[in-house]
Amino acid sequence: MSFNISNSKSSAYFGAGISFRAVMNGLAETAGSLSRKLRSKNVSTTEVYDISIKLLNGDIAVYFPKKEIFVLDLIVDRWNNQKNVHFKRDPQIWRLFNLMWESVQMEDLRKKTFKSLKYVPHLIQTLELPDLEHNAEVACVLQKNFELLNSSLSVEMNTDQALLIIAGVLKVILDCPDIRSVEREKLIEETMRLTNMHTHMQAGGSNKLSSIFCQHPLSSILQYNAEYHNSESNVLSMLVSVYLFGPDINSMKQLTTFVDTFGRDLSNKCLTVLFKECIHEFSKSSMSQLEEVFSLLTKARPGLAIVLLEELCSLKQTLSQQFLESLFDEFFQKLSKTSQEDDWKMINRIITLDLEVGIINTRRIMDKVATEETTNLSAETWENLIECYVNARELPKLLTEWKEYSISESGSTCFVDVPEMANKITKNISALSVLQMHTFFKELFNDLRERHEIGDIILKALGITILGLRSLPYNHLPDLEPVLSQIFDLHIVKKTSAYWSYAFHFLDLYDDIFSEDSLSQIHSSVTDSLKRRDESSDLFFTAFKLRELRDYDLESTIEKFMAFFLSAPKSERQNLTSRLFSRWSTIVNMLFSQDQISILVEGLLDKECRNFLTMVTSSDDFYEEDRVVYSLIAQMVDNVNDQSVVEQFSIIPIKCISKAVRIRTIDTLCEKSILTARDVVLVTHLLSNPTFKSSVEVDVNVLDKILSQDSLSHLTDPILDKIISNHISQRHDKVSELFITKLVDHVVLNLRKGLSIPATKIAVHLLSKLNFDDSLVKGLQDIVLETLFAFSTQECNVKDRKATVIWSLRVLYELHQGTMSILSKDKIDVLIKGLMGSYHTGKLDLELTGAIFPLYCCAFRDQPKILSAHYIVLRQSIPKELLYDAIDKLVTEIADDFTNFNDLLDSVVASFHEQNQEYVVSLLELLEILLPNLQKENVEGRKLFAQAISEFSTHLERIVCQEKQTTIGLMEKLKDLLVWKPWLFGQYTIEILFPCCLRANISLMKEDDEDNDTIFICTSQLLSHVILYHRFKLTNRHHLVISYLCASLELFTANSNLRLTQRSGEAYSRLISVFCEPSNDTKNNKQRSSLQSQVGQIKKSLRRHAPILLLKYINLAINSAFTNDIKESINGGVFSIFDVLSSTELAVVNASLDNPGRVYFKTMYADYKRDGKWRED
Repeated sequence: MSFNISNSKSSAYFGAGISFRAVMNGLAETAGSLSRKLRSKNVSTTEVYDISIKLLNGDIAVYFPKKEIFVLDLIVDRWNNQKNVHFKRDPQIWRLFNLMWESVQMEDLRKKTFKSLKYVPHLIQTLELPDLEHNAEVACVLQKNFELLNSSLSVEMNTDQALLIIAGVLKVILDCPDIRSVEREKLIEETMRLTNMHTHMQAGGSNKLSSIFCQHPLSSILQYNAEYHNSESNVLSMLVSVYLFGPDINSMKQLTTFVDTFGRDLSNKCLTVLFKECIHEFSKSSMSQLEEVFSLLTKARPGLAIVLLEELCSLKQTLSQQFLESLFDEFFQKLSKTSQEDDWKMINRIITLDLEVGIINTRRIMDKVATEETTNLSAETWENLIECYVNARELPKLLTEWKEYSISESGSTCFVDVPEMANKITKNISALSVLQMHTFFKELFNDLRERHEIGDIILKALGITILGLRSLPYNHLPDLEPVLSQIFDLHIVKKTSAYWSYAFHFLDLYDDIFSEDSLSQIHSSVTDSLKRRDESSDLFFTAFKLRELRDYDLESTIEKFMAFFLSAPKSERQNLTSRLFSRWSTIVNMLFSQDQISILVEGLLDKECRNFLTMVTSSDDFYEEDRVVYSLIAQMVDNVNDQSVVEQFSIIPIKCISKAVRIRTIDTLCEKSILTARDVVLVTHLLSNPTFKSSVEVDVNVLDKILSQDSLSHLTDPILDKIISNHISQRHDKVSELFITKLVDHVVLNLRKGLSIPATKIAVHLLSKLNFDDSLVKGLQDIVLETLFAFSTQECNVKDRKATVIWSLRVLYELHQGTMSILSKDKIDVLIKGLMGSYHTGKLDLELTGAIFPLYCCAFRDQPKILSAHYIVLRQSIPKELLYDAIDKLVTEIADDFTNFNDLLDSVVASFHEQNQEYVVSLLELLEILLPNLQKENVEGRKLFAQAISEFSTHLERIVCQEKQTTIGLMEKLKDLLVWKPWLFGQYTIEILFPCCLRANISLMKEDDEDNDTIFICTSQLLSHVILYHRFKLTNRHHLVISYLCASLELFTANSNLRLTQRSGEAYSRLISVFCEPSNDTKNNKQRSSLQSQVGQIKKSLRRHAPILLLKYINLAINSAFTNDIKESINGGVFSIFDVLSSTELAVVNASLDNPGRVYFKTMYADYKRDGKWRED
């Protein structure tokens, strides 16, 4: 029995005593005069429809034999008249035709009537009417009309007419975005059947038909496929394949004409769809034609070039170098005139596709990048150019070009001076062999000796390259040390910042192999530079690094550093501060004076350094530097009016903050007229270790002032909660006992005067913390309830009072839920029922209704079914968070009452049959609440559980149309139940979960939707739990798992356009691994004495099925392509398949593959033996 939640509608009918003239308002009294009225040229379509419907329903008391045939003939007559467009365009007439056609039961009469109708010309004319309203009603009557005709007869038409009809129907669909997907797909399906399009396609296309196709339906097909992606879009793509790319058609000529005619009117998405169709047809036969189409489309829409090029790249086929070079020249010329983002993107993509193009044009690219202001795109271009040389294994050649370009007069130093550019070189140094590195460093040092005028640039180049050695394996570094240490043998009088940058990185790399003599030599150089005042950031960094390696007096260096720091520009100070605290916070803490630390910490608190401050304070090691932390906290206290400082202050561990500082900070914040959300977080954090001396902890008035600032959106207050909890934890202490007494007196005094929000909050907290019946709060509950009830029963229509009324109602609900006393609950119930009587439900707005509903659930908790029906209806207009908690607690209370519980569950399950979809979301939410509350002893409830899962699976597509998040939530609940209540899942329920999850993936996931990963991970984890905890139910059902895995694998391919990421791949890999690696626990292996364990039996069964999945993976990997990230994430699962297969199954797989498949399979197996196979070592 389902919920009866539909609105009742009164039905009116004509009584026998009412005269026919009164009914017809002046219409004729006989059948003859009625027929003349209907045939009249002056009668409107609305009158024809109304009279015919009443005639059909018997609402007109007149004998009219064969009235259905008469109305059908009338409509046919009007439709055959090409000038009478009123009857063609009115959807009511189409609906009337459908009704009369259904009413005529004899096929001969139907066919005779239809034979007299010039249906095809009439339909084409109707669809081409300029004033035809394209709305859901028209689409609906057309779909019904086509369905009726298709079920009775075959409509003859030629291909030209069929294409025109398809074009017209698609225009109707495209102009009606509110049509549901099911109805849209049904209309296209019936149109294809009506036009007998599959037969026409078998006959093939011609240039004449292709011209008609391009002129009429093609643009609509492209728009449809751009907007929707379903089975019908595949059918429409078949039309494109036949009538645009058929063997007898000059496709390029037709494409050129089409683009010239419609190119400007079509969107970018439509042209992209057209290019995808071209890729599908041309990619296996002629890449040159694809390149020609690319040029055609980009000429019409230049901004589409990058998108179309990406589509070309997805083919994984080589594009001709001539094509890419011409493309490069075209876009590089645009760059020379004006630098556009899309042009830079095209340049990047081209040199990524063909490294030769990048290498040939190296100088041009470097010149352009050097003259441009450095942006992310120009830096990316430089990085891609480096990648060209790395992939071509010619990086030394580029490094030489880089060095020569930087030192030449016609070049630029931007590639060594600009960090964004220099970092790209650093990142790729590890691509060199040790010998190549040795040669390049030797070349740089030779230039440094011989060409003093370019010494600083060479030093910068050395610093950039040595920084890249950090990514090398440690065993490669000793081979480079002799050539790198030459820097210290050179006689360089003026040691610049570039010199010390190199020296610092060298020390950092080789700090464990330096001798004391070498360190002394470097120390002397540092001292000399400091004496000559050749100061730089890197000089001081080298000095601090030296202090790490050897003990020496740093006092004079620190003084000079502080002078340098104070005189440096702001950006330089920020860099110094961040480097100093990230590398040498211990040195700062030990050797800097407190004043010097304060100066540095002040820089750390600068707004531009806040991100770095967050990183520093998130490290536990930082809090070991007590002097630094002390200075930081002291300055934070002085800046608590700065909200970003308050936010950082809240992160500092409470143990690092002294009691005096906590008192001072709390008092300072509480003096504010308004506390921000961040202030509240900080005060709450500081109160987590109570002081019992701050103003807010001892003065009730201060606490009252803070509570007065709080909004009515929350029932609780974190500051109040901390204070009351702290005092109650030591309630026997005199200070706390006195404070609680003051609070109670304060509450009573204020509530006697009327409703006080602060006083009520204090009262609620005290009652909940002291379990409502403590002697300290004796009588407080009664006073609170009386005050709330008195206020809530007052008129609440005044806007400025409504929020307070709602808040008071929510407090009443919390009091009812919080008290453990049955007497108190009954008292509140009486108050609630009295309160309900004072409200006129018809005048309540949604917010007030949302506050009252939880109270209804308290007062009438013996009527769970009625309350659930209320919930279903209210959820259409009221947010879930206002209602869900109340119904959740109600269901939890009745879980032990099997009769009421099962009656409610049965009603929810039965309601899924209802066609009214607006209640689906609330039904799912109720199901989400009910299922976890099922008891093991509830035998009937367990049967209803299986029925609920079955109904959910059956109606999944309809459910998904409403709300996918609720569907995901229910599946998450099922995942938990598989673990905590496995006895709920019988054999049937377990088996139905596999097709259900697959349908959920297909129905819920949409192209490029950001929620796709969440959906796929949810279903994968659900089935992983099924296999982990219920494998014994799948002993002879492995085909279910394999079917799911094979179908889900297709979702990862590039063709699916779902853009699943590595997270989904890892979840899928985990599912395969769980499936292929059965656990050997006692539950699943009861017969331990058996010669063959159950695990062995499972693996034996798996061997018969696992090769299918492996073959599917290889086929998709070759033909549809996975991205590298997806391959990496899935590999672990695929390798676990090899663990199961014996040599026999491997031979079967190999024999089932073609030549490319065998090559791929052997490569996979080699990777498995190298990386995937488990070894004891």
